[in-house]
Amino acid sequence: MRKVNKAAVIKGKIPFGNGKVYPTDRYYIVLDEEEEHYYLINCSSIKGKENKLIMPSNTEIIDCIPPLKVKSMAKMDEVYKVNKKCASIFKTLPCNLKNNSFNKLKKEFETYLSLKHVSNPTIITYDYDDLSKCN
Repeated sequence: MRKVNKAAVIKGKIPFGNGKVYPTDRYYIVLDEEEEHYYLINCSSIKGKENKLIMPSNTEIIDCIPPLKVKSMAKMDEVYKVNKKCASIFKTLPCNLKNNSFNKLKKEFETYLSLKHVSNPTIITYDYDDLSKCN
């Protein structure tokens, strides 16, 4: 089984919380891991969506080029819990987020979780069979 580290950026298709699958690959950051699962959050380019950065669930990823190609934000309202076997399905980008970028993202995520007016993010769990159908 291939190992993916925290702060890695991976590319692939994971259904949104509503079940829809984006037609092209998307980028995800490995935020955390446990024995059998990775916890991923969705990345999206900022271009044309700057207004979405005012939402507490979105945060700009500083100094993210590379591994990402454009200025991007992390969407913290949905967390994808995927079985580690799924690592073979995704393409892992050649370099991780820089330490300062990843540490800021983790801090922003912890801050987001602590907000009283925000419910915890939706954790969506997928196993290998679920994701192999999409990729």
